[in-house]
Amino acid sequence: LFTTLLLGFIFIGGQVYEYYEFIIHEGFTLTSGFFASAFFGLTGLHGLHVSLGAVLLAVVMLRALLGQYSADRHVSVSTVSMYWHFVDVVWIFLVVVLYVGAEAPSI
Repeated sequence: LFTTLLLGFIFIGGQVYEYYEFIIHEGFTLTSGFFASAFFGLTGLHGLHVSLGAVLLAVVMLRALLGQYSADRHVSVSTVSMYWHFVDVVWIFLVVVLYVGAEAPSI
């Protein structure tokens, strides 16, 4: 859980750095056009969901360290795991659409 949580924080930090580079150094902002609005809207919303997932993972990790889970009592572990994996799959979709798709040549 700790490694997953750490990687989640690294991801959020990477997104903040990417926003900084786009906005400050490249002048790519929300008002730069439709793609910019979609990019910042989708990645920002995803970042909020990753942040929520990180908080939930931290709660599960703390409860696990306190010994509050057993073979019969683990629903929140499963639920948070499913949420985290869903957010991960959404990110793969966003990478394909926003990053790879933006680089694809027009037909």
